[in-house]
Amino acid sequence: MDTNSDQSSEEINCQNKNQSKCNQKQDESKLSSFFSFAVQKWLQIFFVTLITLGPFICSYGISSVKEGFKEQFNLNDFQYNTMQSSITFVACVFSLFCGVITDKIGLRKSLLMFSILCLCGYTLQLIGIYLPNFYVQCIGQAIGYINLNGLTVIQGPLISRWVDKKQYGFCLSITFLSVRFADVISSWTYPPIYENTGHLYLSFLLGVILLATTLLLGSISSFVMDLKAEKRGQLQQVAISDINLKHVKYLSFNYLIVVLIGVFGLASFYAYYFNSQTILKKYYHIDGITSGRLFSIPFFVSFSSPVFGFVLDKIKSKTSFLIFSVSQIVLGYLIWILFYDCQQDECYKIVIPAYIFLGIFLSTFTNAVWYCVFLITPTKVSGTAYGILVSSKNLGIALFGMLEGYILDQHSVFWAIMHPLILSAFAFIISILLFIKNKKEQFLNFDYKSKLELNNQLIQPDQKSSQSSDNQLSQLN
Repeated sequence: MDTNSDQSSEEINCQNKNQSKCNQKQDESKLSSFFSFAVQKWLQIFFVTLITLGPFICSYGISSVKEGFKEQFNLNDFQYNTMQSSITFVACVFSLFCGVITDKIGLRKSLLMFSILCLCGYTLQLIGIYLPNFYVQCIGQAIGYINLNGLTVIQGPLISRWVDKKQYGFCLSITFLSVRFADVISSWTYPPIYENTGHLYLSFLLGVILLATTLLLGSISSFVMDLKAEKRGQLQQVAISDINLKHVKYLSFNYLIVVLIGVFGLASFYAYYFNSQTILKKYYHIDGITSGRLFSIPFFVSFSSPVFGFVLDKIKSKTSFLIFSVSQIVLGYLIWILFYDCQQDECYKIVIPAYIFLGIFLSTFTNAVWYCVFLITPTKVSGTAYGILVSSKNLGIALFGMLEGYILDQHSVFWAIMHPLILSAFAFIISILLFIKNKKEQFLNFDYKSKLELNNQLIQPDQKSSQSSDNQLSQLN
């Protein structure tokens, strides 16, 4: 009896030990899988950031050597801005379809398609500049820019699959760093290559090499990681949307207000940005290399965007953050207006603080606008919503960029700076009105869980109606 009881107790102890070891192994495997997913998440953010780095270098590169480009193709400021605006007009139409296509065929297929077409487009632009053939260059630039906008549309929804919604602003701000790095790289490499060699195509050759390296590495790695994580059950499987014109009703009036703020805010910045080298060289006699490096100041400042993204995640009122952001670009242009008649030596004292304010605007504005769209848009049509936003932004940049070129040719530098100031003032006024509206309705102050539930409820009626119609058909059959 005693020996049997001793043996049974020993067996029980062994079973308990084995079970504890199994539990420990399971806990360790869970812990390791947790850490592996955390590592995957930050790798995915890195690759998504890398996707648009090369395309933005190619896109911004033409502005950094604007005077050389004008000289090679014999263009004045108005003709150059008309060319850029025409390409942006084409892109703004297709940007909407980029969002619709993303909702229709899914994020991963859209990612590969836009990446390949973007590389083909900017390679064609390089060929057009080398020949030189103005029309081939324009076609290539248009194809590249259209698909760059498609990649920009994808970034927000792709990141939202991987991150906790309470970290969305911080993680999204990291992906926007590609824009900052791209401008700094193009401003510090394109002008010196052109000035030292006298060959414009060599600058663009560097851009295409960087494009091919970063774009292919980022898109392929992001595609593989997203697919594997979904198969392992770490990510939800994305239901591909059946595109329907009825989905437009989910994009509310509040969404349209946010889009309008985004249009005026970004148009005010880029209308000045695309012509900054001309303003500094024509009116203040600053050479191309120095002017390019001066305007990299806002982009250096904008590397602080993850800090502002963290703040955006923490504060309740997103509209107050939006007002703060727009006020920075207004302050920057006001400094320019007050001292626009400065001499070359004094100009540096004015341009640096003004550009610092523009840098804070860059660090905060795009993130705030994208975040607001995320909060007030159902996830089912997020691609379409971001596509409309990018398309509207491009339309504003095209129209006001062309107007800025006309002002530079026909009027003084005062009006060339007053024009973007007026645009930024419109964005500031509308953001204040949005703040007042949000005070009453609280549509941008929901917590994440209730907001996502509300978004899901918006699309349930369509699902119920489709289910009831299916039931009726089955009964008839």
